[in-house]
Amino acid sequence: MSEYFTMPEGYRCPLCPTHDDDDFCWHHLLSTPICRACSHEIINLVYDEKRIDDSALDQLEAVTGLSYEELQVAVLMPEIRHKEKILKSRDYAAKHHNSPQLDLDEWLEKERQELARTRRMVAIAKARIRVRKKAEQRSEKEIP
Repeated sequence: MSEYFTMPEGYRCPLCPTHDDDDFCWHHLLSTPICRACSHEIINLVYDEKRIDDSALDQLEAVTGLSYEELQVAVLMPEIRHKEKILKSRDYAAKHHNSPQLDLDEWLEKERQELARTRRMVAIAKARIRVRKKAEQRSEKEIP
């Protein structure tokens, strides 16, 4: 999904500045290039229904100012749009088919299942955000 590029010598990923990287992509949440490993890590960090205890996730929440559920929505919505695009066009899907173990039809079925799972997680995250906001509004009204 992401297009990778090189950065000038000495550029460091803001999420893992202690190690050298060659491939970077623009990340919409951070408004800066991050390394390939961190771009994959961000998706993996928010792909659980419930928040895991992880220092990288703590760092991502601190840097963005977003809660876990808000991160899920922000990170997974572009994934949903990408999968929807793949499933709408067989030609587009063929260009993005990257599984040597599965033929195109098997891969598309796997993508359909993954899309349904991702949509479900985003719906749950959005519901949790709404519930939290309503609770915050109620508690604000109760404060004299």
